[in-house]
Amino acid sequence: MSVAINARYLLHRVTGVQRYAREIVARFPSGRGEPSDPFRLIEAPQWAKGAKGHLWEQAQLRLAAGSSLLWNPCQTGPMGLKRQVVTVHDMGTFDHPESYSGAFAAWYRQCMTSVATSAAHVIAVSEFTRERLLHHVRIDPSKVTVILEGADVRFRRAAPEQVLAIRTRLGLKPDQRILLSLGSLEPRKNLAALLRAWAALSPALRGDAVLVLVGKQGDPAVFKGVGIESIPPGVLFTGYLDDEDLPTIYSAASAFIYPSLYEGFGLPVLEAMSCGTPVVTSNLSSLPEVAGDTGLLIDPRSDAELLSALERCLTDDAWLGRSAAEGLERSRRFSWDMAADQTWKLLKAHA
Repeated sequence: MSVAINARYLLHRVTGVQRYAREIVARFPSGRGEPSDPFRLIEAPQWAKGAKGHLWEQAQLRLAAGSSLLWNPCQTGPMGLKRQVVTVHDMGTFDHPESYSGAFAAWYRQCMTSVATSAAHVIAVSEFTRERLLHHVRIDPSKVTVILEGADVRFRRAAPEQVLAIRTRLGLKPDQRILLSLGSLEPRKNLAALLRAWAALSPALRGDAVLVLVGKQGDPAVFKGVGIESIPPGVLFTGYLDDEDLPTIYSAASAFIYPSLYEGFGLPVLEAMSCGTPVVTSNLSSLPEVAGDTGLLIDPRSDAELLSALERCLTDDAWLGRSAAEGLERSRRFSWDMAADQTWKLLKAHA
C-alpha cells in the first residue's frame, strides 16, 4: 500500500478546508516519509499559492505522486489522473458562479470536473455536496462516498478566565452581550443581510450588545463585492483570529449567527454547537444536515426572519439555554476520529 497526500494546504492559513485536511491527516497512521510508511506528504514550495499552486498540482505534484495513490483533500488535483481520490467540499463555482471572478470560476469548474471524472473515488463532505456534484458532473454515483466532518475535542466550553481575556483583548466589556458570526467577507456568507438586520434592531433592544464578525476579507481577485455600503453601530470586525482563539470566542458569545446562502458542510456551525453556543443558521444547502432540529433555522434571504432571529437571541433566555444543550448533544454525532478512520479505509481500498 502506498498513499501520497497533496499537502498544498500547509501553505495557507487555517480556515475550513485547511482545517479538514489537517484534522484528518493528523489521525492517519504515522507517516514519516520512509518507504515502509503507510503514507507520505507531498508538500508544495512556498511559491505555489493561487494560480501558481494549481500549476504545481498539474505538473510537479503529478510527477511526485509517481505510482502511489494520490489523495487530494482540498478539492483540486492533477486533471486526468486515475490513481487519485479527491475530497469535494462544495460546488460553489457551479451553483453560484456569480460570486467569483469569471476566470477563476471557469478554471475551477474545468479542474474539478476533470479530477472527479478521472479519479478512482470521490469523497463528499455532506449529502448536499454529493447531490450537487452528481447534478453537475456525470460520474457513477457509486464512486462518491459521503464522509461527514467533525469538531476537534478542543472545541468545548472555554474557562471563564479565557473568555474574560479575549473580551479584554478585543475591547469588550466583561458582561457585554455578544452575537457572533464568522467567515470570510464574501457574497455567499450573506453578511450584508446580517448587517441590515442588525441595523434594523431598535436601539433599546440592542442596548450595548455587540455584533462580532470574525474572518478575513475575501480575495478581491476571486470574490466580488459583498454589498456592504456602511457599517451600523455596535459592530466589531476582528479580522482573522488565530485558530486557538476560536473555541474561546464561540464560548464568549450568547449566540452564533450563520446566515450563509451556500455551504458544502458548515463547519463553524458544528464548532459553535460543540462549544455549547446556541446557533441561528440557514435552512439552505448543507446546514440543516449539521444543525438538525437544534438551534433556529431561517430563510437567509428574508430580512424579516433574520431580524426576528436576532431579536430572539437578545430576549429569549429560555430558548438560548435549550438550544445550547440540544446543540451540544447533537455535536457528539460528528467526529474527526470517525471521519479519519472512514477516509483511511477508503484510501486503503483503492491503493
